[in-house]
Amino acid sequence: MNLLEKYVIICHNKEKAEFYPFDNYFSYTIIGAVLLDLASQDYIKLENGYLKLLKTSRTNHPVYDSIINLIKASKKDRKIKHWIHRIYQKNWRIKRDTLEACTKNGIMRIERKKFLNIIPYKKYHLNSSSERRELIHQLRDVCLYKKEGTAETISLLGLIHAAQAYKALANEKSEIRTIKKNLKQLVKNELVSGVISSITDEINTAIIASIVATTAATTVVTSS
Repeated sequence: MNLLEKYVIICHNKEKAEFYPFDNYFSYTIIGAVLLDLASQDYIKLENGYLKLLKTSRTNHPVYDSIINLIKASKKDRKIKHWIHRIYQKNWRIKRDTLEACTKNGIMRIERKKFLNIIPYKKYHLNSSSERRELIHQLRDVCLYKKEGTAETISLLGLIHAAQAYKALANEKSEIRTIKKNLKQLVKNELVSGVISSITDEINTAIIASIVATTAATTVVTSS
């Protein structure tokens, strides 16, 4: 199971058959998960803020391969900020392909429904809850009980912090504030990989920018 699939599982909300982060949060952090995983597999690296493509061989995952091809098509190296915004332009396709790949790999099933028998929408159900329980247990050990985490664990926690999906790790409401505080400290820790902190920081910045833009647009429409 790759980092992207683990992130999707962690963010799943069983009661609502949806995902914890708001839609744009989820879309941005899906992109972050793919970039972090590509970095861990030495497909890409960051050098002075620029993303460099190291290899172009197929990963046999539709989302990973589409992002590799997009970067490959560029005639020059560009900053990680550029690529996050460029990839986000295809966010609906990235999210769709991610969830469909999870379905194809037997991780979840998609239930297609209609509101008032007219408006189509989807619900998502994990085929097994044991994998999510184990992942949450590992993340809670690092986040709440200060155990040492792997690079993958830190990457997942960084994505959860960027998405503000603290509820995904909380067993009860009173834990959310502690989880938020600990994750904030964790991603600022000097021992955290530069790649992890750079990508999650840019994802967080992009999310904030999208919120500001949405708020501004809503204010304009309301005032007019």
